[in-house]
Amino acid sequence: MRRKIKSYMTLIEVLIAMSLLSVILVVIFGFFHELSVINQKEDKVLKDSFQKRYMESRLSYIFSHILNENNTKEKFYFLTMAEDEFSDFPSLVFSFNNQTAYDTKAAAHVLARLFVDRGHRLCLAIWSMPIQKEGKPLPDIRSQNKIECLLEDVHDFKLWLFSPPDLANTKESDQPIRGHWNEHWEIKWKQMPSIVKMDLEVGPTKARQTFAFVLPSSKHPVEIEIKK
Repeated sequence: MRRKIKSYMTLIEVLIAMSLLSVILVVIFGFFHELSVINQKEDKVLKDSFQKRYMESRLSYIFSHILNENNTKEKFYFLTMAEDEFSDFPSLVFSFNNQTAYDTKAAAHVLARLFVDRGHRLCLAIWSMPIQKEGKPLPDIRSQNKIECLLEDVHDFKLWLFSPPDLANTKESDQPIRGHWNEHWEIKWKQMPSIVKMDLEVGPTKARQTFAFVLPSSKHPVEIEIKK
């Protein structure tokens, strides 16, 4: 009668098997971790890209409905403001037609301020059009009807406003520097620039990006002189 030979795993074999299992689990978990990191980075890139496209689309719409100096029914506003308690950067104040907005206080002809707040967000504040009185200051930002965040993680914000060359050689006492990019714009000039350019530093890498918007129906449009 033959005896059955029983085989048992030695301690060394158990340790080897556990080591191999650990290596396989580390590889698997490492793969899923890398996949999760890639997905998070992809989501961040998509979010940043969407925000920039949204901001550009929103401002293009707003500037296409801006009230210019030829408007006679509503008071015309277009000026830059210096740094204040709400922003470390210059702001742009202008009037535009917000048409049929859901909030009736922010519909039709309104006053807007484009600025970067203390939370590094590019924002648009909207008021109902103020009653114009001589010497009356602009509304305080705390009295706004609505603040809309257009872009997050903005670390620098510079405005450049282009006034085209005066080909007609008109003499105006109060006017911006013609044919140049102006860093400041005064309300007493009573006119709009032809182009608004924004230089931004965005994101953790502070990548610098530029956005430009052409303003329609200005008293001083961009003209091209063709020499024969």
